[in-house]
Amino acid sequence: MASVCFSPDSAQILAGGYRDGAVVLWDARTGKTVMQTKNYSQKPITRAAFSPTGKYLAASDMSGAISIWERNAEGRFSPNPSDTINLPGAILSISWSVDEGSIAAALSGSSAVFVIGRETKAIKKTLAGHESNVADVAFHPIDSSILASASYDDRAIIWDIEQEEPYLFDINGHSNNLSSLAFSPDGTLLTTASWDKTAREWYGLIDYNAQRLRAHEMAVNRLAYLTGKGYLASCSRDGAISIWESTEETWPAPTGIIPLEYPVAGISLSPDGKYLAAAAGENALLLLNMEEYDGSNLPQWELPGITDVAFSPDGRFLAVAGWGVSAIYPMEEGSPSFHSPVVLKEAEDTGLSTIRFSPDGLSVLTITAPNSASLLLKNSAQLWDARTGELLRVFKNHDEPLRAAAFSPDGQYIATASEDFTAIVWEARTGLEKATLIGHTSYVYSLAFSPDGRHVATGSRDNTAKIWRLETGELLLSLDFKGDVNDILYSPDGKSLIAGLQSGEIRIVSVDPRNILNQAERNHNIAQLSPENIKFFRMNEAFEMYEASEGPDSSGIANANPDSSKNPLLSSGNLPLILSFARYFHLQPG
Repeated sequence: MASVCFSPDSAQILAGGYRDGAVVLWDARTGKTVMQTKNYSQKPITRAAFSPTGKYLAASDMSGAISIWERNAEGRFSPNPSDTINLPGAILSISWSVDEGSIAAALSGSSAVFVIGRETKAIKKTLAGHESNVADVAFHPIDSSILASASYDDRAIIWDIEQEEPYLFDINGHSNNLSSLAFSPDGTLLTTASWDKTAREWYGLIDYNAQRLRAHEMAVNRLAYLTGKGYLASCSRDGAISIWESTEETWPAPTGIIPLEYPVAGISLSPDGKYLAAAAGENALLLLNMEEYDGSNLPQWELPGITDVAFSPDGRFLAVAGWGVSAIYPMEEGSPSFHSPVVLKEAEDTGLSTIRFSPDGLSVLTITAPNSASLLLKNSAQLWDARTGELLRVFKNHDEPLRAAAFSPDGQYIATASEDFTAIVWEARTGLEKATLIGHTSYVYSLAFSPDGRHVATGSRDNTAKIWRLETGELLLSLDFKGDVNDILYSPDGKSLIAGLQSGEIRIVSVDPRNILNQAERNHNIAQLSPENIKFFRMNEAFEMYEASEGPDSSGIANANPDSSKNPLLSSGNLPLILSFARYFHLQPG
């Protein structure tokens, strides 16, 4: 038996035979055979599936045929198929769209996904994006335009087949071939299974409300988001600062565009939402009063070589990094006081290109500018005492210049991004490396911690943003933005990732934290079928699979995870439950 599933109303069970090429339908309550074909295909059946309403059923085989049966007026299926669709290759997997107008198929030896019209029996769309054989496909259960595919290139891809460019993004977190995938009935969860012996759950992947903000003619240099006020600000090489004010989690159009005569390298919003500071040109510090600005000239001060600015968490100080002076200035009546700055003492002759306050405001983090000649601080990040300007620690293990640095929300960790294609997570207190994030294929320009501190997002010149598990450094998700990702940040609630692109566009993509890390209380049991035996596994919150039994009884329980004795599958009387798992995970013999 190659495939088994329930009808949508759970009243019938459908199965396809790999060896005999037969399709069989049983009454789920009585076990009585309702319909059985007689070796109609002469070829092994690879997948049998009901359409979402149960009106149709389809079976694919190794000859490249998809046979379709339609219920008659009495609600029954004839043993003979009502229609046949022929494809140019053995079919491994099929899936019905929710409107029942399309069938997706994966063919043996092909890296493409094929979408076929049920009525026309013709290929409507060929989706190219995988680098190896596609093993499984699944339509979204609510939206017929959304399709997922799993491949031997260790990735799953989400597609929007109604778009001219259907490729949406990668799901990249497995270390071996993907064998199958399935959506939950409500469409909020996608589960993937892999030869790496893990199954993973991904939440919130389908972003129907992805937004594209366009207010810059050139590359976006820096983004800033203010918690509570809903302000999103961006600056660009085109010499403009754009400001959006969120309304019900949308940014319809900029509430303000400030045109300047020179590129803006860095911006920062004060915690009370009143001020926006900017590093503009090569020598200007600008300070915008968000509540009073009327379009007239902005207050500005000359600071040679300024590259970045940052308000302290309490808004009482403004830090400035650059080639001339890198210092921290008290804010007095809405203006920085230049009379008693805290100067970063060992940085006078070193160009610094980024500055960030720690969450407690007691230290600042900087990185050395790419073209700095400093031997001491070359290719490094630095931690300074914000009260004295003393150098506390140097984070140095990158092979090339750094492009970005950030504190984790609790201040325990620091992350750095480099032109050596990697990012590194460090322990802030000790300076020891916690994880090296390897996976980008070009400069890593930007990074950000999620608000809960569990993940790190990185943006790169390779046109992707990637999300990593902080604890292990494991790559979890890759998003393709079709352009360099110059800056990236999370929304304060952690549900959106905001990316500033080289094209001047800002993209806002849903990345609900649940799509990356499952909650600890959501343990799931997975059954893996093989010709020799049935193996049982328990999956914990870290997506680690523990073998619990070598056969359909509980004889192997001594070798299981300590709490695997709680596994409800560990009994020979649970075969129907095992078969229901086979439906959702498309488990096949071998």
